[in-house]
Amino acid sequence: MKFDKILATSQSRTKAPIEDTVIEESRIVKDNAEIPLTDIEFYSDNNVAQPFNIDEEELNRLTESIKSMGQLTPATVRELDSGKYELLSGHKRYIALQKLEKKTILCRVCDFNDKEAFKAVCHANIQRKGEKPTEICNMFNGYRQRFGEDMSVTEMSTFFGISPKTLYRCIHINNLIDELKPLVDTGMLSIHAVEIIDALNDEQQKVLFSYLKKVEKALTPKAAKQVIELADQNKDFTVDDIDKALNPPKTKKVYKSSVYNTIHSVDPLLIQGMSEQELDELIYKLLKQHMTEQQEGGNEVAKPVRWDGKSMQVEVDTAVIRISRKYDIRRMLERNVSAFDIATQLRNHCINMSYGTPDGEYTIFCGDTMLIKFTNRILNANGATRLELTWRQVADELIKLTELSMDNLKSE
Repeated sequence: MKFDKILATSQSRTKAPIEDTVIEESRIVKDNAEIPLTDIEFYSDNNVAQPFNIDEEELNRLTESIKSMGQLTPATVRELDSGKYELLSGHKRYIALQKLEKKTILCRVCDFNDKEAFKAVCHANIQRKGEKPTEICNMFNGYRQRFGEDMSVTEMSTFFGISPKTLYRCIHINNLIDELKPLVDTGMLSIHAVEIIDALNDEQQKVLFSYLKKVEKALTPKAAKQVIELADQNKDFTVDDIDKALNPPKTKKVYKSSVYNTIHSVDPLLIQGMSEQELDELIYKLLKQHMTEQQEGGNEVAKPVRWDGKSMQVEVDTAVIRISRKYDIRRMLERNVSAFDIATQLRNHCINMSYGTPDGEYTIFCGDTMLIKFTNRILNANGATRLELTWRQVADELIKLTELSMDNLKSE
């Protein structure tokens, strides 16, 4: 059973109700018994009515079906100590017969205890189309609170004949604040997005609700991941912060060439004030010079030096802390976010950014890797002036520094 499909209105529903859950023959006391409508009581759990609403449109279709063809499927009931009968499945059939001013309802009388009765109600409603995800979650949560507190998710899923994944999704929905839950039913929040934003605390969920209420636009799983990334960087984010994260301003194209636009976005000062024609001429001259040097046996332009994880530790740590100063790494570690995911988030956030130290000693360029370009330092015999770190190296170094800081706080 897929929750997202529950939201869709089916145009192919049968006019007659679907067959109820198969019941063991030994539990059936009477079959096809005609019972007066006045002897029927709706199912309730500790005076709380069944957790499902009745769709008026579907009820009207069923009423017309019974009017023309009669009641094709018996309702399921159990006999109460009072002599009345409790309706476990067939609520719409009962109401339709009332509307048609019928006196009796065709029933299957079963010998069920309270737990079996609740299960029968659950199964009957699971089979129906169009039920809201939150209603299904309320059903499972109600059962677990009353009967299955000691049951594992696997045992619960086996008991109801559904997958553990469906039950886990119920848990995710149940962890939402009350304001967000109705958005799951309307489709503003897909179940896949719910699984992601479950990591937000109540205050953060309230901010997200305010944003969704403002934009009146469904939150996709991709957008949900962006909200989580925002929360990792700034736990006290606002509605405006979400809007900026999900709708970043489009970069104005300064040049026709995508290459020049990329250079401009990475380091605008590098080509500031230069026209496209001037850049074309400069590149032509540099290429010609390079090819001439190659033909004459000149030295190849020095490549960046890949950081070995040990040398220049102070410079590297300073650079890493600088680019990650807006990140709440401590919170990410407490949430057991992996080094790989931290590296990915750092890259996505920092790409195309550049930073310069006040003293002008070096500049940091963020792209597919992080480059530290030194102004007055040669790193090897080839004349390289740039030190290159992978984002995984950046993440590992940042984690090490954060854990060291946390240990120092504990020791104090």
